[in-house]
Amino acid sequence: MKFAPTIIASLLSMLLVSGCQPDAKQASATDGTIAQSSTAPPAPNPDDIAGRKFQLRNLAVQDISANGHVIHAWIMDTEPKRQEGMMFLKDPNVKDDQGMLFVFQDMQGPNNGFWMHNTILPLDIIYIDASGKVLNVQKGQPFDETSLPAKGDYVYTLELKQGQAHKLGIKEGTTVDIPKSIAALG
Repeated sequence: MKFAPTIIASLLSMLLVSGCQPDAKQASATDGTIAQSSTAPPAPNPDDIAGRKFQLRNLAVQDISANGHVIHAWIMDTEPKRQEGMMFLKDPNVKDDQGMLFVFQDMQGPNNGFWMHNTILPLDIIYIDASGKVLNVQKGQPFDETSLPAKGDYVYTLELKQGQAHKLGIKEGTTVDIPKSIAALG
């Protein structure tokens, strides 16, 4: 079968044009420009904190209280969350009435202390037993990797900006009211 030169030219022209179409991830906009499809990665969130795997906006928050003061606590209820803790947070990221509550399913012994690896903020580290009683408060210094032990077995640790425990009257023997629902999260 023979093709007329105009048919061959038309076929070649169609092949060339079809090879220059936008790829499947792009679509033509009405103005003739190429628009990105919705499969493109989202733009970075300006609230994200560099270095953090668990962004604060994605963590569950629960209100706890001590001495009549409410603390809005991010709940750290899995091992990866507990390992990250308050790493990379700076003063503007944490308000005075915010903290981080570490919830453990198993009793933690006094030798399982906290440290300040990659932690920029000085912190009050408050060890709390299963009944909600504060065992002791440790002062964590930025980037100090020295273990800060508890004075006994604990199932919760509350981290606050340093000085907040004193301001709220949280000290050894203080009772922290922790909702029963939190114990099941660990």
